[in-house]
Amino acid sequence: MLLNNRKKIIMGVIGHDIHSVSNILIEQALKKEDFDVLNLGVDIQPDYFRDSIIEFGADALLISSLNGEWKYWIPKLTHCLKPLKTKPILYLGGNILSLNNKESKKELSKLKTFGIERVFDKEQNFNNFLSYLNKDLHHNVL
Repeated sequence: MLLNNRKKIIMGVIGHDIHSVSNILIEQALKKEDFDVLNLGVDIQPDYFRDSIIEFGADALLISSLNGEWKYWIPKLTHCLKPLKTKPILYLGGNILSLNNKESKKELSKLKTFGIERVFDKEQNFNNFLSYLNKDLHHNVL
């Protein structure tokens, strides 16, 4: 059996959000960058993320939310992840922050309390995300 040293990433769209196009494009780009990627797709519940992390041995979990579903599901997800002995780095992306700057700051603060290490809103580009991902996964011991 051949083993590789590629970092493992699980990704999916949380809750009842069914926006899939950007999710598929990011999966393809990450595979091109030589990551092992398990894309769970859309409409994913917190316990399915947790079970997939255990089975796949994920180094990172990329969560997408385009219509505000994260506000309901992220607390449930972090509760599901608490019992895990090793936890992946958590990323959240999509059209997730309020248009109101003051409200966005509150939302970012709230996300930090849930353990989301990196937040990438619509203003971020893929290269910025990829730079942080490579830095986080190749310079940190998980």
